[in-house]
Amino acid sequence: MNYNLPEVTGYAGVVALVALAAYVSRLTRGGWRGHDRDWMVYFALVVVGLFASWGNFTPVGHLFQAIPLYGSTRLQSRNIILVDLGVSVLLGWFLQCLSERDFAGAGLLGRRKWLTLSPAIVVAVLSGAMMLFSTQIITWILKQRPLNGLQYYERPTLTLHLIVALAVIMLLYRGLQSAKLLKWLSIVIAADIIIFSVFCADGFLAGRASIEPSRAAVAAQIGAEGRFALVDPSGANHYMFQDLGGANLNVFTKIPSVQGYGSLIDQLYGAVTDTHPLYSLDGCQLAKGVYHQLRLASVVISVDKLAWLVTPTTSVPTPCVANLRSTSQRRYFGQSLSVGSVSITGERGASVAPGEVVAWLLNARNQPIGKPVSAIGAPVTTFHFPRSPDAVGVLFSASGGALITSTTVHVRDSNQAYLLDSSFQQALSSDAWRLVKVQGPLSYFRATSVRASSWLGSHSTTSRITGIRDASWGDAWVSVKATHPTVLKHSMGWIPGWRATGHNNVTGATVTLHVVRSGLIQQVIVPPGDWTVHFHYHAPHIELGLIGSFAGGVLMLVAFVVLGWVPRRSKARVKS
Repeated sequence: MNYNLPEVTGYAGVVALVALAAYVSRLTRGGWRGHDRDWMVYFALVVVGLFASWGNFTPVGHLFQAIPLYGSTRLQSRNIILVDLGVSVLLGWFLQCLSERDFAGAGLLGRRKWLTLSPAIVVAVLSGAMMLFSTQIITWILKQRPLNGLQYYERPTLTLHLIVALAVIMLLYRGLQSAKLLKWLSIVIAADIIIFSVFCADGFLAGRASIEPSRAAVAAQIGAEGRFALVDPSGANHYMFQDLGGANLNVFTKIPSVQGYGSLIDQLYGAVTDTHPLYSLDGCQLAKGVYHQLRLASVVISVDKLAWLVTPTTSVPTPCVANLRSTSQRRYFGQSLSVGSVSITGERGASVAPGEVVAWLLNARNQPIGKPVSAIGAPVTTFHFPRSPDAVGVLFSASGGALITSTTVHVRDSNQAYLLDSSFQQALSSDAWRLVKVQGPLSYFRATSVRASSWLGSHSTTSRITGIRDASWGDAWVSVKATHPTVLKHSMGWIPGWRATGHNNVTGATVTLHVVRSGLIQQVIVPPGDWTVHFHYHAPHIELGLIGSFAGGVLMLVAFVVLGWVPRRSKARVKS
């Protein structure tokens, strides 16, 4: 449960696991005996592969970390291929025993047969349990109920796995005397692998997906200026986000995102932004304005990141940035609600405002609706809306300024209440953002200002940028007239390999500019003069890699020639 992506899933089949258990059943107090010793290295490979796959989730993880190549591997769970190799070889040993009718050697006689059959029994029990009690099991594992009932779409594949497991048990428990045992077992093995390969261990998912989202349709939804972010780590709105060209489907829409596959970005960028997980973003960094340098212009966010359903264990989180006193403040519900009342709390028992506070409900276009409700500022101030239309947010106004540390909205004619104090609420309720639309469980926000793709970090009053041209593949040409050595910032994530070349538009001279990190983006110092600065990427050590690949190809060609020439000479000598 710590790391379970299809890309790092290994599978050799139920019978292969039965073979592994059969080999374990042959273990004696003195170890394996006779020919069984020949296979010990593959059992050791399975054990080492498991520990290597689990990595730092084991007590010996720190020892594996000290291994030079292994310790720097990004996804250590890919070492599951070692386990697959080991159990596949032991599967061959197991089938050889069956072909020779050596059932004792295959661990299928006496009490050992129960250890041998245990993997198939476990698969059958787990499949049956997940079919009948999937919600309870997932809730127990994740400590929360699964979303949208997706677990029920696993039932077809669970049924197939149950049939495979029962077939294995029947063949190896009741069918040992059958002359067609190996034939039927081979059919089961092939079916097992095919089932896994077809469904990729994901099962069936409901809904549909946009294979190639339209740029025009996406631009109408989130705009085409600057970059965008889609926030919903739970995946509940996965298909709606695919329609919006979520990373990395935005390769079709050509609308850039601050998110993307984390292995393609700098480690610091991933740590600061939290963009490696799908549809994830760091709300505190958003509240602190870190994404302004990345030209983040649009945010589409799910309701559970703005409003939390109040339960007996719900507590007010620590704010990312200090709450400030303001004459006007907004809070968003993340959905359309029939509001009964809204309560706000002051700081450390103090009143939220020195005088009157007025509250207006907001519609999906961020406009006040209905009649305003006023109340005198108190440590806990409540506004009742007896007959108001459904709303998606609330606006508080206080001439003396209000300092609000917590906000709760109560649904009319219901016991439900939502806490509006998440890090994303704090970020998106600021003046830097405005709500433009609410569609079902998703809220669409636009930044009130977006930087150009390049800007001056110093001498901006005397030097100036006269032109910017950005290419879709990442290159950029920025024209700068500098009166002094001037800092030029370029809104592109910094990683080793980015280079900048300055071309003097007057003298024709060309200079190399040193690209350094500035926060999460790139920066160069432009000399005095009229320059065009070209930012471009060159993969580090690519020349060495090409030379090595060429040399390896030549050596392989030589080896093929030699291996083909030697047999011909040997045949010639035999004939002579």
